[in-house]
Amino acid sequence: MSTEFLSGQPVSSGIALGKAFLLGGAKTEKPLFSSVENEFARLKQAFAISQDEIKQKISKAAAGDEKAAIFEAHLQILEDPEWLDSIRAYVQNQKVVCEVAVEKACADWVQTFSAMEDPYFRERASDIRDLSLRVARNLRGEKEWSPESISEECILVVHELLPSVAGMLPKKFVKGVISEVGGKASHSAILLRNSEIPGVFGIKNLLGNFKSQQNIVMDAEIGRVYVEPDSDTIEEFKKRSALFEQEKTDLKVWRQKEVKSAKNEKIQFLANIAGVEDALSAAEKGAEGVGLFRTEFLYMDRTDLPSENEQYQVYKKVLETFPQGKVVIRTLDVGGDKTSPALPIEAELNPFMGLRGIRFCFAREDVFRAQIRALLRASSFGNLWVMFPMITNVAEVLKIKKIVEEEKQILFSKATDSSEKNNFEFKFGIMIEVPAAALIADELAKHVDFFSIGTNDLTQYTCAVDRMNDSVSDLYETEHPGVLKLLEMVIESGRKNNVDVGVCGEFAGEPKSAQWLVDRGCLSLSMNAARIAKVKKYIFTKSAT
Repeated sequence: MSTEFLSGQPVSSGIALGKAFLLGGAKTEKPLFSSVENEFARLKQAFAISQDEIKQKISKAAAGDEKAAIFEAHLQILEDPEWLDSIRAYVQNQKVVCEVAVEKACADWVQTFSAMEDPYFRERASDIRDLSLRVARNLRGEKEWSPESISEECILVVHELLPSVAGMLPKKFVKGVISEVGGKASHSAILLRNSEIPGVFGIKNLLGNFKSQQNIVMDAEIGRVYVEPDSDTIEEFKKRSALFEQEKTDLKVWRQKEVKSAKNEKIQFLANIAGVEDALSAAEKGAEGVGLFRTEFLYMDRTDLPSENEQYQVYKKVLETFPQGKVVIRTLDVGGDKTSPALPIEAELNPFMGLRGIRFCFAREDVFRAQIRALLRASSFGNLWVMFPMITNVAEVLKIKKIVEEEKQILFSKATDSSEKNNFEFKFGIMIEVPAAALIADELAKHVDFFSIGTNDLTQYTCAVDRMNDSVSDLYETEHPGVLKLLEMVIESGRKNNVDVGVCGEFAGEPKSAQWLVDRGCLSLSMNAARIAKVKKYIFTKSAT
């Protein structure tokens, strides 16, 4: 067997064999400036390629399709001589390469549009950002990625797997993912686990070691990647892969079993999802409902905002998927490593402690209120629980309640009959993911129906560890005594105040950790649906002994 391998951090378990598919190619350095004429020629070519790409998208879109209108607006901006001239001016005056000039011109235009009073023109800032990324990609000579670009089985090799890409990977073809950056607690890693796609992150100088179509064997159980392995290695891993798949098959019998604690209390097994397809898949895997619907994925990988009606239809379908179970929907949670072209956020020195979660929603109240209306309208189709992220104090909770009540009254005024008016209700809850919130849980409990503990961020903030930074990933301890103490405090506060407490972070999906929560009286566990059967089997076995 070959002994040469690359080492990284296993972030999503499994064994995978396949050909390398390099997404975006190697991370390239900006070229050196040669001459103004040469840079102008490069820019002209990149603009021409970008125009062709957009025209193709317009031709493929159906008549009247919103996306066609968006791309037509992009084409207008791209053909606007002022935008081209602003980029050329940086090249001419500062003698910088086009990549730098595009970044600088983009920042200028985004700042100008963002400051405008007219909301229509403010939204054009996201179009500028999107177009700038397109032109920059074409300057680098990289192809545009889309799920359709992967049409055969492969192992994806990337510098960084963005959450927006991770949520769109075609599981039929992508058998594994290897990334230079990122850690187990990143949102991209969480999405891989949800899709049951093996992943190894944090391999230094990764792209320099790979060429497209090379044979790869990856062991995402221990974080090893073999490049062009010998025949013995391939055969061994084929056998291990078969055993791994057999174990997954054996666990299927646990999906629909009811599991109780040692005290004979029913345990609720819920799923973390990012859309309607996830909900359908979760129901098949034994989820009784949804414990975390990450609605931010409705906003990702698009330059337009989802309309109120589009959101309403999605929430309605998820609620109808679980007619007997509760569905916990988290309001928009962008910021940190979750960004959207439709919702630009100015660069921050520390984005995980900046304008994210409820803070961003307060800054963009128009977006927040549209989501609240969509949730209220959908509430009649099931058992809806809504929670709000990144809460740190009571004042935020009261402000949210005021907004919800105001939007409810608007819907009341438009309702046509009394029965419709009675439907605008949902359970009101908050995420406990900041130590400050955990420490004042008793006070917060007076104003909410439920707590949902987000252990990923709670661990990050308690341990002062950026969970996206693989250089300090060893300090990210979900079982740190300080984290466990906060968990116990919140569970106890919920019990005393008759407030439902659930856990939706990755902690709930680890069998031993889930057992720890159940032993302390937390009986609502939400996890990646693929983990439900394994956790059920573990808790059942422990409770029976």
